[in-house]
Amino acid sequence: FSLRPGYLTIQREAGACPQLLKLWNAAEYSTLLEELHREYPTVQIVVLGQKKNFSVPGERKEQVVDPRGRTSFDEFMTLVGHARLHIGGEGVVPHLRHYLHGGPSLVLFGPSCARMLSYPENIALSGTECPNGCEGIMPSWQEVCLKGYDCCRSLEEITVEQVMSQVKSLICPG
Repeated sequence: FSLRPGYLTIQREAGACPQLLKLWNAAEYSTLLEELHREYPTVQIVVLGQKKNFSVPGERKEQVVDPRGRTSFDEFMTLVGHARLHIGGEGVVPHLRHYLHGGPSLVLFGPSCARMLSYPENIALSGTECPNGCEGIMPSWQEVCLKGYDCCRSLEEITVEQVMSQVKSLICPG
């Protein structure tokens, strides 16, 4: 993929259903890519996943690599394992990185509980609406908010600015 050392990975997937409550808003991911490019113009970002479920700025061909839907599992594991940082929702990638000793992930938690599912090397972000999540309380916890909202309000409380602040603490500590 012609990647330079120090690249980041980002993913907006967490299962088979494209409308899971575990997914941060697609527009926020697009805005995050813009902010990452503005703040770190030399850092490459690899957009992972099976589907193109948020837009990637077209003029960023050298900085943003978008192999969504075109990687084998081995390639996916290699990309994840060698990234400087992964950003995305709670799901397979943070667990895979932990298993591969791949480094930190910045994990956006909504209905999943960060206290139960995070790892020491990761940064967990979640809102205050449901600080301990609602995972597993009922079988449809990933599709239907137990409080009756259309989205996971804890996840929606997370801002691009909060994510960028955490990225800075991981990329430029001190």
